[in-house]
Amino acid sequence: MISALDDLHAERYISPEGLILYTHANRKTPLVCLEICVQSGSLQEFCPGEANLMLACLFKGSQTLSHRKFSHQLESLGGSLSLRCTPISQYIRLEVLGVHLRAAFTLIWEALHSPLFLVKEVEKEKNLLLSQLKNAEESSAYLAQNAFLKHIYGDSAQALLVDGTPEAVKNLSREDLIRFHHQHYRVNNMIISVSGDFSEGIETLITPPKPIKGTPQTLLFPPLNLPIPSAYKTHIKTPDKDQCVVLVGHLGIQRDNPDFMALMVLDILLGQGPGFSSRLPQLLRDKHGLVYHLSFSATQNAHLYPGVMQTYLECSPDKVGQCLTLVKQELERVCSETIPETELRTIQDYLQGQLYFCFETNAQRCSYFLHKHLFNWSPHHLSDYVQQLQSITPQALKNAAQKHFKLDNQTLITAGPEPTF
Repeated sequence: MISALDDLHAERYISPEGLILYTHANRKTPLVCLEICVQSGSLQEFCPGEANLMLACLFKGSQTLSHRKFSHQLESLGGSLSLRCTPISQYIRLEVLGVHLRAAFTLIWEALHSPLFLVKEVEKEKNLLLSQLKNAEESSAYLAQNAFLKHIYGDSAQALLVDGTPEAVKNLSREDLIRFHHQHYRVNNMIISVSGDFSEGIETLITPPKPIKGTPQTLLFPPLNLPIPSAYKTHIKTPDKDQCVVLVGHLGIQRDNPDFMALMVLDILLGQGPGFSSRLPQLLRDKHGLVYHLSFSATQNAHLYPGVMQTYLECSPDKVGQCLTLVKQELERVCSETIPETELRTIQDYLQGQLYFCFETNAQRCSYFLHKHLFNWSPHHLSDYVQQLQSITPQALKNAAQKHFKLDNQTLITAGPEPTF
């Protein structure tokens, strides 16, 4: 398996303007995925929601093509376009037959650099986003998650919630979107990753390119201004709901934390496994029948900034107190007891096996090369990953749990009917 993953290699090029291109040939399919990463996201915006709204309006008409003509030409090439905004970056993904890659990329590239941001299109997307936000606010899970993040991240939480707030989105203007685009959509702030069956001269998309060797530069990212961690508890009343959503946890780790791998194994052990072996679901759902849904993650959203460590569950309001007691007992058990070697080996084999499924599609491979650049992973990252995974010991898991589980300083958010503790 390791040797098969070692073959996952990309050539790296740079244009005179500073645009970086990764290319990976995959002849097993006639399709190609091309993903453009703009290294600016909601954490770089002036107004909440402007990065996400700008991306939604980006291909709604350019200096040379109307929205209708752009869509028609892209569809005539059999291409599909998807957009995603994150706190760190924005992603523009094109999937098309390899024979049409150059034509489709030229179309995308031109529209990306010369958007019109027509007032009618901006207002249309604003109304759509406001409708989505209104619908989301009827969800107990959405309200609980927002409150959870806002207490843990303080003022930084608003940018991490990339959709913004209804009040902020209403006040966004065409000029806000133009400013964000002008400031961040620079060629030297972009990385392109391509995977699939393309011609050998694909690097000429960034003419004239030159190959580059060595380790890529890591994206410089200012640290979040985080509040001092503190215990917190609140309930959000939501009408016409029968079950209660519960979120409990605290600030987590960054992706480059040396304990990341051990905590990822604990994720599978406690609540992120395939469903038949994780301890918390087994205990609360299968044994006691207390929850409708439960998950646990110690590495959720770990990125260039710290993620969150949280337990999420849905249950009857009269079962909340019992559920929280059992969750705490199980987390304390991981901190005090050494897990059996056989249980650890099962998780290690599962995670190593899952690695295959992370690279089945060209889109997954494109994303991997972009993440490899972003986190400055070594050329042998996949082999290192497997080696680190297999070298984890039961004692290492116990040490990581003791170090990172802050069980007496947690944020507890409940939403739904009044819970019983």
